[in-house]
Amino acid sequence: MSRPAEATATLARAAEDFDFDGTGAPSRWMTLVASTYEDDLDVQSVYAGWLTNLSPRLSELGSLEEAIAAAKKSAGIYRRLAVEDGRLQFLSSLAGSLHLRLEQLHRLAAQGGASEAQEFIEPTHEAVEVARRVAKKWPERGFPALASSLDAAVATLVVFSRREEAVEFAQESADIYGNLVDQRRNEFLPDLAKSLTRVGKLLKGDEATRGGATAVTASGRNKTSVSFRAPRSSTRPCGVFSGSNGLLTRHWQSRRGA
Repeated sequence: MSRPAEATATLARAAEDFDFDGTGAPSRWMTLVASTYEDDLDVQSVYAGWLTNLSPRLSELGSLEEAIAAAKKSAGIYRRLAVEDGRLQFLSSLAGSLHLRLEQLHRLAAQGGASEAQEFIEPTHEAVEVARRVAKKWPERGFPALASSLDAAVATLVVFSRREEAVEFAQESADIYGNLVDQRRNEFLPDLAKSLTRVGKLLKGDEATRGGATAVTASGRNKTSVSFRAPRSSTRPCGVFSGSNGLLTRHWQSRRGA
């Protein structure tokens, strides 16, 4: 790690400890250092990590638009590191930032904010593609993460009535869990059962897997308002790699129970 990056890491810790809402001097210094050392990728990786931690804190404080912006910026930096610079170790961080952004978008929608489908669909697709790359590079931990990412994508796609694509992703997830059960039966058998149930409901066109309502805005454009319940607040950065059940799948289950 470069010396500027080491100093940035120290500053990031100070910002997290003493500047919870990201409006104080430490956070302003973080932004200044990141812009000054834009070509120092070590500095940028520290900055991206700080943004990832800042986003859920902003969400907890009710600053959802700022939380979404922080997660989006974090994903942009990780995309630069992992995709453009070839630092594949940041692929998992990129996937986490994408899912964090989706979490905050769903929080905003749950509070009545109307969002265009594309705001959700683009990061959903990218998260799946990133998870595919992780699975190819690190199969042992990558394939469970890919299955979870596909489950999360299904939950988003059914909200926006993209049923055919949701079926395709759900079937792929079930195939992955089937292979995982052959290797670690006790660990993944419940996930396989849930995945097969999901595929069956989608194929039958079960209304319980569908959600969302279309509203016409004053400008005449169609937007989709997501009627999910907001998830519990958390100061812990989340992502597809945090467990076998994706965040958006839990949103979908909340919708079914509403």
